[in-house]
Amino acid sequence: NASYWSAVWRLLTVRMSQGYEKSYRLKAIIRARALAFRPFEIIHSHSVSTTYNYLFMRELLSIPIVTTYHGQVPRGVNRLDGRKLELVLEKGDAFLVNTGFARDELIGQGCQPEKIHIIPQGSNLKDFPFRARSIEPGEKIILLTVARLSIEKGHHVAIDAVRELVETYPDLEYHIVGDGPCYESLSEQVSRLGLQGRVVFHGFKSGDEFEAIFASAHIFILPSIDTGDGYHVETQGVVLQEAQGRGIPVIGSRTGGIPEVIDDNVTGLLYSEGDHSELADRIRQLIADNDLYQGMAEAGRRDVENRFDINVIAARQLELYRNILEKE
Repeated sequence: NASYWSAVWRLLTVRMSQGYEKSYRLKAIIRARALAFRPFEIIHSHSVSTTYNYLFMRELLSIPIVTTYHGQVPRGVNRLDGRKLELVLEKGDAFLVNTGFARDELIGQGCQPEKIHIIPQGSNLKDFPFRARSIEPGEKIILLTVARLSIEKGHHVAIDAVRELVETYPDLEYHIVGDGPCYESLSEQVSRLGLQGRVVFHGFKSGDEFEAIFASAHIFILPSIDTGDGYHVETQGVVLQEAQGRGIPVIGSRTGGIPEVIDDNVTGLLYSEGDHSELADRIRQLIADNDLYQGMAEAGRRDVENRFDINVIAARQLELYRNILEKE
């Protein structure tokens, strides 16, 4: 393939910017094999680390590169920093973020504001069919969180809220889907509070099992927190839109980008980060007011259709690609 061998020649002979690791050029020659498969006009990466790996195509071959920034990395994941990050921010053509919070976070790392475009992560609504639901008197009330069991997801806050609620609603249950490093500490919290049987850990689920758990839920909770240590903070909370698409009223904390995707008291409810008593009050509010419950379910679905439908998002991304290519 002429494009591949041309890329190899340039990688061997053309001077690149300073800041690349010593083995970068050799790795780039291997990665340039992508040019042998089919011609393409633009690269879209979903992590700054991957963008760094393919910057040679931008620098030597003038192929524009777009990066979706999903926020700071979670604990246990190596982050790109120093000169490597500077190169990505300097040479990248555009950066997509899902909320204003993520935009400010990226600017804080040194990205030029004019390179940043707010385009949320979309959801395929065909995968999340709307189903009308209600909370009937005397019915078992199912609360649900789907999230990795890590400290920033705030499961411990919701468990404390459940401890307050079971005194009034003896049939209430809190179901948690996901696994992760906090399983032991959360299990200990459940035992200490005497909530065995009230809090159900499902672990990782997919397919029909996953859908069955969602189908049984009355209220979805995303109790995320900002741990303040520089690791990941919720930038959008895509699972909120997945719940809303299904017709489940949602409650989220005022953390990161969550307040930008929930219109409080209209498409969902917000509460102060880490405040389990306020979270419990918000849950009581939905249980007690069927009109609010039904209206919020419908408003949430409409909001997802208007702002987060994958077809709407795809059209916005395509327009951005065209604008970038026109500048080349």
